[in-house]
Amino acid sequence: MKRFYILVAAAAALVGCSVEGDNMPSINVEAKDKFTLMANIADDTRVTISGDKFTEVSWLAGDAVKLSSEAGASATLYAESAGKSVRFVGEGEAEADVDNYYAVYGRTGSYSLSGSVVTLNYAEQYGGAASAAALLVGKAEGVSAADLSMSFSPANALLRVSVSGVSAISKAEFYALDGSSFATSYSYNIATDEVAHTATGSVIEVNAPSASGFLISLPADLEMPNYVVRRTDANGNVCTKAYAAKTF
Repeated sequence: MKRFYILVAAAAALVGCSVEGDNMPSINVEAKDKFTLMANIADDTRVTISGDKFTEVSWLAGDAVKLSSEAGASATLYAESAGKSVRFVGEGEAEADVDNYYAVYGRTGSYSLSGSVVTLNYAEQYGGAASAAALLVGKAEGVSAADLSMSFSPANALLRVSVSGVSAISKAEFYALDGSSFATSYSYNIATDEVAHTATGSVIEVNAPSASGFLISLPADLEMPNYVVRRTDANGNVCTKAYAAKTF
């Protein structure tokens, strides 16, 4: 599976993943099994087509990952601190002493997780912030619930779009220059690294992206001809820019 990350804007930024630490929910680990996960983010999480990083990614305290297993376990785990490699804890019900576990970090509502299969929907996105666009997956096979360790890597591609000269953008649209269709939803098997397309379309829309630049989340195996990003500002003015073909 191709995992290339396309650099459009040259500016680098330190990006946290999602929820601020003050919002971390309290966890009652006495009522159910305690899940403990040591999670690190792979060094190649954000790279350009040539392999150079363009932004660093770290966990924030309170970041949440969804956990499932081959035997049917399910839990939500929360980061105890910030950093590249941190401990996540949560409660759930382990279905086996030894199991194969799979985890996903991503914007709530953009995916579903069942066993080792995560289903992704790209057709409509919101905001274009890294916390909304990034989708990271990890696995730990043949282990116990209290002793999980995973290295998270991307299950999608990110297209970074630079913006200047506008105060607000109402939406941005991504589509092929020739109007051809491409995958807008697919399932990704974390265990086997296999992809199956489940829906196609001709446009991906990002609502209310930042006027200072934003990310578009794309299928990691997307291969398409020349493509277009069309932006509409708050006054209804349209700016359209075409880009050369890429393998995402």
